[in-house]
Amino acid sequence: MIRWHILTGEYPPRPGGVSDYTQILARKLAEAGDEVHVWTGLCAAPAPAPAADGVTVHRLPGQFGPMSLRKMNRYLRAEKEPFRLLIQYVPQMFGFKGMNIFLARWIGRARGFSPWVMFHEVAFCHTPGQPKRHDLLASVQELMVRWIARGMTRCFVSVPQWGERIRQLAPSGAVPEWLPTGSNVSDATNPSLVVELRRRFASKAGARVVAFFGTFGDVIMAMVLPALKHLLQKNDNWSVLLVGRGSDAYAEKVLAANPGLKNRLHFTGALEPEEVAAHLAAAHVLYQPYPDGVSSRRSSVMAGLALGLPIVTNFGVATETVWKDDELVVFADAANPEAVAQELCRCSEDSIERNALMLRARRGYEKNFAWTCTIEKLRR
Repeated sequence: MIRWHILTGEYPPRPGGVSDYTQILARKLAEAGDEVHVWTGLCAAPAPAPAADGVTVHRLPGQFGPMSLRKMNRYLRAEKEPFRLLIQYVPQMFGFKGMNIFLARWIGRARGFSPWVMFHEVAFCHTPGQPKRHDLLASVQELMVRWIARGMTRCFVSVPQWGERIRQLAPSGAVPEWLPTGSNVSDATNPSLVVELRRRFASKAGARVVAFFGTFGDVIMAMVLPALKHLLQKNDNWSVLLVGRGSDAYAEKVLAANPGLKNRLHFTGALEPEEVAAHLAAAHVLYQPYPDGVSSRRSSVMAGLALGLPIVTNFGVATETVWKDDELVVFADAANPEAVAQELCRCSEDSIERNALMLRARRGYEKNFAWTCTIEKLRR
């Protein structure tokens, strides 16, 4: 049995991708027979009962500043048994406007705890012409990485791209190891519910449904919406399903500007993980583009991959070679709505090629990205 102390800036009931990730990770470690403690911030919503799922949750006061860190530090120093300290790191997640130097300095000086750090993100980037406040943010967050590197004894990254950046910022630190992000939703569905949902969203016989799963931020939706509107304009038998937290508010804005899409644009709002899986499986194809390309840190695409669904997405600087080498998805130029629409149509039709794509997706997920891979690597 391994004793774990996991520090995270997000944990349920607070929403967020890292929140979902950490909860699943903690539960999987507990299921493997480990003792798991999670350290996180206070939450306005009622907290779940401690150790209800084999995980003990400690709520820290403040924004992970000196008072919070002193409390956790005292607890860890009083531990009589060996343990592993694992930090889920996103700089913006720990307060102080993404510049929590208190936390970074604490990690850098915590060699006695042998901290492991999982970088979901590394630091804001310097970009020519950006506001000076962004340059300041980038400089401070880069300094934080250097401080953190002094203390961490093992370093994980959600995409290999982050590893290259960490090596540039802290070349003498622990060697970054790629730790892919598994699906945050169920990888199994209720077949009868899937059939019912498909009937609801496919308005007539032979109709097709394309789904997008995400958080509906402006940058990504600027890539998604043009292709989906083009698809609907050119094909009367298609409908769109927006899945996830924020889909209801986003759909209302789209429908207000495009009333002709009524009855063809559907949305779910926030759902439980099992419901998310069923709604995704009800679609004939998923469209999941990203500004830096598809990658293993995108839990939204992992959901579809784990279900073995056909996915159209885009290649980018963050895309690992496995996506193309193993042909896990279909790539299309997100800047070309017509090309995207063509691939969506092709991937929606029953065919040997589509079945093969779905099989590769499921097998590729199990081989490279599944939670079993993550837990095995962490418990070594």
